[in-house]
Amino acid sequence: MKTQLSEHFHDELTCPYFSQRDACFEIVQAHGLTGLELDYFLHNGWRKFGTVFFRPSCVACNDCLPLRIEVKKFLPTNDQKRNKKKNMDIEVKVLPLQYFDEAFELYEKFERIRFDHDVDKQSFISMFYLSSCPGLQVGYYLSGKLVALGFLDQGNNSLSSVYFIYDPDYLKRGLGVFGVLREIELASHLELEFYYLGYYIKSHHKMCYKGRFGPHQLLNWQSKEWQDNL
Repeated sequence: MKTQLSEHFHDELTCPYFSQRDACFEIVQAHGLTGLELDYFLHNGWRKFGTVFFRPSCVACNDCLPLRIEVKKFLPTNDQKRNKKKNMDIEVKVLPLQYFDEAFELYEKFERIRFDHDVDKQSFISMFYLSSCPGLQVGYYLSGKLVALGFLDQGNNSLSSVYFIYDPDYLKRGLGVFGVLREIELASHLELEFYYLGYYIKSHHKMCYKGRFGPHQLLNWQSKEWQDNL
């Protein structure tokens, strides 16, 4: 498919992380990106849902920092090693990016219990199954039941976590942490250089966990350079 980019524009809205702040995002719609083009977007701080790519461009705030891990340098902590051992009974399957009903049922339960969000199937499909770039999904099964699912974009030298959902009934297993560990392993298996974990916000209780995976790099919005954060 030939790459198509729509008009590049800015959108102002309430900050999704701090409700008392205003936010501004650069937005562009993209269809049919190659792996090389996806690498370029990720390297420059872009994220995406469906065909909508975005990155923050707030005037008074730089708290959202893109975080990535150099796969060969990753060193799990002792807690992360224990998490992996605790979840060794989970079967992990790499799947093509194709919709299936069990995925939506898990997403609906996750969003309702964790965030009190109502969701619909068409929006779910639009966000995660419209192929704007090369992608895949990873299913996590316990005794044949889908208990977690990760959506990933794959570039020529990068793997990017788009979104991860899990069954809240298994909260004590730490499936979010387990998912990151297995996705880094997948990036290593695919011989990719970088694993992108989205935006890290040190002062936000739901976004600071990403800093526990390392060593990692953070994108400096001013210099446009990735800097080691050991």
